[in-house]
Amino acid sequence: MNKDVLLVIDMQNVYLEDQPWGCASIQRSIKNIQSLLDQKEKNYLPIFTQFLPDENATGVWKKYNEINAEINNNPWMSKIIDVLEPYTSTYQCYEKNVYSSLQVKEIDDLCKNADNVVLTGVVGDCCVLATCFDAIDKGYHVIYLKDACSAMNDACEEAVLTILANLEYLHVSVMTCEEYMRQIATN
Repeated sequence: MNKDVLLVIDMQNVYLEDQPWGCASIQRSIKNIQSLLDQKEKNYLPIFTQFLPDENATGVWKKYNEINAEINNNPWMSKIIDVLEPYTSTYQCYEKNVYSSLQVKEIDDLCKNADNVVLTGVVGDCCVLATCFDAIDKGYHVIYLKDACSAMNDACEEAVLTILANLEYLHVSVMTCEEYMRQIATN
């Protein structure tokens, strides 16, 4: 049985460095996520998410879709990054149309029974952070892998780490992938 759920959040082409929503450290995150997915013995269940616009969006989400129509209408932008896409044939990939991955019932159900919800992916200062706070509100312990999460830029990454540092006493553990692998090897 997997003790942790490892969320690979929205690792899609639109977030590559030369794309409209490019994240500064995405190549580092890709490498570290691959390393986690390639582990032979896993004490965690990897799950992918893919952000896709809601065709029936209302309110601010409707406006969001109008503003981002050019990106939303390009299927390549929403596709999982090429080097990670093959893993979605092994691990479940859930579509979502809101920021928090835990708004997907199947993901939330899996997290209810996990020791930890381990966060990786993009955007660190948006979908990853929204998932983090949602997990905290649901009473889940979060592990934020800082070298497997990418924000829009370095300043945003630092801001996320500053926010999460205030929650490390109980709700969140911030660590590197190497530190996480060492921790689960000893458990």
